[in-house]
Amino acid sequence: MARYRRPTPSNVTASREIQEQILRRIAELSATATAALKSAANPEIDVVTRRGHLAAARTAEKQIDDATIELAAAVVLGGGRAADVAARSGISTATLTRRMPAYLRALRGEHLVQDADAPYGWKPAGSVSRGSDQAFCGGQGHCDLNSSGSRSASRSPRQ
Repeated sequence: MARYRRPTPSNVTASREIQEQILRRIAELSATATAALKSAANPEIDVVTRRGHLAAARTAEKQIDDATIELAAAVVLGGGRAADVAARSGISTATLTRRMPAYLRALRGEHLVQDADAPYGWKPAGSVSRGSDQAFCGGQGHCDLNSSGSRSASRSPRQ
């Protein structure tokens, strides 16, 4: 069975919040790398200390690379096509799809709710929104699903 790829309204909201989280992390890592490189440029430190600063800078740069892939995955979660994201980011489509975090990939097309304990602060709600009217479901509830979990003419009354 093909995977459902159309983003839900909660995917779009989660995508925006996840992108903000990742961008803040990239900014922190960038500041760390810059500070480590400045410290390593000090001519008065010994070789071992300089090497430590350079290693810290390189570690931060690797984490920035990983966070860039996560950022691209968050854009895909919100409805961006992998090919478009790859073209705009300079990351090949193959690399993007291969290195995309599995958790973010699994969230696409699922109705999401916030959960502080979940990775990135979002998890599937447990019910799936797959109807043609899914785009009109903006709440964090179950989008007017009846007690059987399906959409039908016998919907439960709104409260």
